[in-house]
Amino acid sequence: MIGLYRYPRLIILLLLLILVAGSAAISTMPRLEDPHMKNRVVFVITPYPGADAARVEALVSEPIERKLREVAEVKEINAISRLGLSFITIEMKDEVENVAEVASRLRDKLGEVTVLPEGAGPPKFDDKRLYAFTSIMALGWFGDEAPNYAILGRYAKELRTRLANVDGTDFVRIFGLPDEEIEVIFDADRLAMMGLDLTQAAARLKAADTRNAVGLLEGRGHRFVLNVEGQFTDLDRIRAVPVGIDPASGRQVTVGDIAEVHRTHHDPPASLALVDGRPAVVIAARMLTDQRIDEWMQRIEALRAEFAPRLPHMVHLDVIFDQARYTSRRLSNLMENLVYSALIVFSVLLVTLGWRASLIAGSILPLAALASLALLDAMGFAIEQMVITGMIIALGIMVDNAIVVTDEVQARLLKGERRSVAV
Repeated sequence: MIGLYRYPRLIILLLLLILVAGSAAISTMPRLEDPHMKNRVVFVITPYPGADAARVEALVSEPIERKLREVAEVKEINAISRLGLSFITIEMKDEVENVAEVASRLRDKLGEVTVLPEGAGPPKFDDKRLYAFTSIMALGWFGDEAPNYAILGRYAKELRTRLANVDGTDFVRIFGLPDEEIEVIFDADRLAMMGLDLTQAAARLKAADTRNAVGLLEGRGHRFVLNVEGQFTDLDRIRAVPVGIDPASGRQVTVGDIAEVHRTHHDPPASLALVDGRPAVVIAARMLTDQRIDEWMQRIEALRAEFAPRLPHMVHLDVIFDQARYTSRRLSNLMENLVYSALIVFSVLLVTLGWRASLIAGSILPLAALASLALLDAMGFAIEQMVITGMIIALGIMVDNAIVVTDEVQARLLKGERRSVAV
């Protein structure tokens, strides 16, 4: 048998190839905290304010569940109905590979649900809950007065837009921001003078908001949706809505004449955020899986440093979670284990077998690690906690193998065997 050691130039070339490929893999491989898996679980969340769990189950959860079961790739559906909320979990079959296509068909089926009761909110399809956010920031309110969510919301939405435009960002979400609403407070006495009650006034106000299509226009190969102008776009448009005629003067009366119209936030809010006991709005961003988390976080930090000075004095922007720190710590632990393992092998063999054997065995660990990273990079893997944990375990095995194999070869050489036979 002809050993590889008979071709020293080939050995040197292979070692250089491992060094270059491994070093390139360390600098270019995507770095993540968690391994990326196919997300075969999606969620549908539907609010139904004021309804008890039985009504939510009968009127919301069951119609949605029946429609979603029409998709053949669905493995299991679990629905949780509680006061004012339907939460449905859909799990796809294990053999599903094209998850995006199945999710798209589920979304289409959800759009076909038209039998929801009046008062129920639109179903929300969510297929992005499997992975943790990469960076979480908080806009905290440090003013002495009550928190102004209009200010917090304006800066939170601007920050969300800018984070979404950062290269490598998957998506961004805002938490803890109460829903904005427009409050119309009618004067009951003025309504009574006009012969109206609150229900009639609200119905006329709702009828004036023409946000829905009024019809279809079909022709030869064409189909057009008809809309009319007049939907509510600002407070003045609402104030200008006519509600009746003043019996005393015969003048047309508008909403602005008999009601106060102003912007506010839903009370009680659906969600609130507190950071260190202070009211806040949380902005969470997730990175694409083909990015290096350290480089992406540098771009996020640069954006934060540029955005923070523009905030008013009562609003502070702080990073409350940075996933890159955990990833960097794990990678540092891998490198430390690699160095310590090589030193242990080198030290033990230096005492027992001499410097040549210790040098050969000690070089096996870093070379094996670099070769592994190069292969992982070629196969499309990323550096994440499962890969790092596996490599740390493998290094422990490599330490034992390096010592045992080197000792066995040295013992055979001392017995007088030829090098080709001993190896």
